Amino acid sequence: MNPADQAAALRAEIWRTREELSETLEALAAKANVKARLGRTLAQPAVRWRIAACGGVVLLVAAGLVVLRRWRR
Repeated sequence: MNPADQAAALRAEIWRTREELSETLEALAAKANVKARLGRTLAQPAVRWRIAACGGVVLLVAAGLVVLRRWRR
């Protein structure tokens, strides 16, 4: 391989490495963006259903405690 070909191959390898590094940094930035990840998670119907169900359970427990306290008086 002549020096010109070696230089071209090296430049191509450097370019690929920069592209891979760029993709890695974008992936890390996406993982570090907790607010956006949480928004995507909460947008899923199954997650919203679970949150609503937990809220309903908490409400029922609170109402049960109020009834129990008044019943004991």
